Amino acid sequence: AGAGAALPSQGPWLEAQAAAAQDADVLLFYGCRRADSDLLYAGDWARLAQHQDPSVAVLVALSQERQSAAGGKQYVTHLIQQHSRRVHRALVLRGGGVWVSGRGGRMPRDVRAAIAAALVAEGLQPAEAEAFLAQLVKDKKYIVEAWA
Repeated sequence: AGAGAALPSQGPWLEAQAAAAQDADVLLFYGCRRADSDLLYAGDWARLAQHQDPSVAVLVALSQERQSAAGGKQYVTHLIQQHSRRVHRALVLRGGGVWVSGRGGRMPRDVRAAIAAALVAEGLQPAEAEAFLAQLVKDKKYIVEAWA
């Protein structure tokens, strides 16, 4: 999951992961305000979004342009919850990891809570979801790169 300013560091990594996605899912949950001014590398993301491998997905939340299913602004956290099955598959079933990058403050905490909620929606108990995420952190498979 990443905010707009995080893309310079995520772009090459994501492209490499998509190219090597044989036994892994690559999900980019990307958030920014507006497509016309904040959607950096839009052409690259569009190309990756059309990747023929269904295990590769680019999911964009535009908080000033799109509404969440519940109404109000759409954020990455909404997309994570909407795609709970894919998140569960990537993390629990396929042994994936998480890289959260972007603005600090509430965003990293909110993304973690959304991932936990997605795992609960797919059958884990809340304590199991938290323990699973804690293990990812311990195994260095849950990375947060955030700044103020």
